[in-house]
Amino acid sequence: MNGELEDVKISFLNGYWFVFNENDIKITVRASVLLGNESIYVNDKLVSKKRSLKKMSRHVFDIGNMEYQVSFEAEIMKGRITCALFKNEEMVNKYEIKSKGNIYIKALLYALIGVTSGVIVAYFKWPFWVAFWIMALVFLLIGMREIKNVTIEREYS
Repeated sequence: MNGELEDVKISFLNGYWFVFNENDIKITVRASVLLGNESIYVNDKLVSKKRSLKKMSRHVFDIGNMEYQVSFEAEIMKGRITCALFKNEEMVNKYEIKSKGNIYIKALLYALIGVTSGVIVAYFKWPFWVAFWIMALVFLLIGMREIKNVTIEREYS
């Protein structure tokens, strides 16, 4: 993965992991690529968990007398995922993961692969379950390839 940071880990199966270090407090954020599960840990203790498949989601939690917020924003057609940490409504740190290359050309290419797979399945008159597993395999391979083809940027306030 180009531009890898030690505080950000990306895996197709394990999702996105972001680590924020704030005044001797370790805030770890996990977002699942496959299921939309999001978890926030403070010093390895779970403080917030939810499932979200929306474009934007937020987690609000307290540490001591300070309010913290983690926000996720996914812009699929732009190939961008942002995870930001706020302390008392002021941004502390933000990570932005961007897909390399032209996302529209990639979408067109992958659509073409999908249509070609469908035509092959129809031509050979394979049953639906075969078509389903072929498409699942194609998208799995695409996802595994694309998740490593990113750049990561960090922004501090």
